[in-house]
Amino acid sequence: MKFKNNAKLAVIGCGAVTQNFYIPAIKSLGIKPLFFVDKNIKSAQACAKKFKGAIGVASIDEILNDFSEAIITLPNTLHHPFAMKLISHNKNLLIEKPISVSSVESKEIHEIAKKNGVSVICGNMRRQLRSAQFVKNIINNNILGDVTSFKCREGGIFNWPIQSESFWYKEFSGGGVLLDTGSHTLEQIIYHLGVPNELIYYDNQIDNVESDCIIKFHYNNFKGSLQLSRTIGLDCRFFIEFENGKIIFDLIGNKIDMYCSEQLKEKANYSNFKQNNQSYDDLISKQIDQWYKLISNEDATNVVTTKEAHEVMKIIDFCYNNRNEIQL
Repeated sequence: MKFKNNAKLAVIGCGAVTQNFYIPAIKSLGIKPLFFVDKNIKSAQACAKKFKGAIGVASIDEILNDFSEAIITLPNTLHHPFAMKLISHNKNLLIEKPISVSSVESKEIHEIAKKNGVSVICGNMRRQLRSAQFVKNIINNNILGDVTSFKCREGGIFNWPIQSESFWYKEFSGGGVLLDTGSHTLEQIIYHLGVPNELIYYDNQIDNVESDCIIKFHYNNFKGSLQLSRTIGLDCRFFIEFENGKIIFDLIGNKIDMYCSEQLKEKANYSNFKQNNQSYDDLISKQIDQWYKLISNEDATNVVTTKEAHEVMKIIDFCYNNRNEIQL
């Protein structure tokens, strides 16, 4: 891809997400970033050393005219101000999820990106999972009939290898498990089932940051639920009941259990589905590759647009504004 081979990339934010996932993904694609940006100049320089010719700087103002696209992996509350500034300078962006910390902010990002004609996507890379695409095909082609119910669970005791305390303070994180993990899981629910008609939300908010929450969903012809946690181990799977069967699949992997007739399994091509897992590096590299296709005006698949990310933020806003005490 010509554009990717001539990338003028800046990576903005040099914490754990960049170090553990984006740098390996960028390397796997053969992209050579020009700049790494972080107010902690030592972190920026340490990341830059991993790429020949890259430079670490403390501020985007030093390099604003020297790059054309950027990956933003800053604390959540900084996504919006940095995105607005960069889009106003016609930069193409990949913004790590969540795209912002409110639907007001996500709407502004969507509108300015559309106005300026730049390619901006949100870093919900789970659409790159083969399992997500397999299940999406089953639903789109009505192979098991209509959806009748669903439940989704994701959680575990929080032990992220963070480089800062930004996850624990709302002024940096913007919220708790709903905004952090939920921005992934809600996107997966919307991707497969669409936007719900009604929601009921429960959490255990302490100091404006929740560690556990439950959402009950109401669609026209079925209901479902989502449970998220940072305090208990959950199975991290998506259960969908259909008229003619059931599918259970991993939220962050490729294991799929399909319960239906052999004829329907054959129609879905289940026996040929590869259940081996994909690494986060692989998912992120596929996401970056599709972003560069979008920038190059080529067909891009399974990227989360600013419009779709805004739908996720509208649900999160509704939940935070309509809290009920959790009942686990």
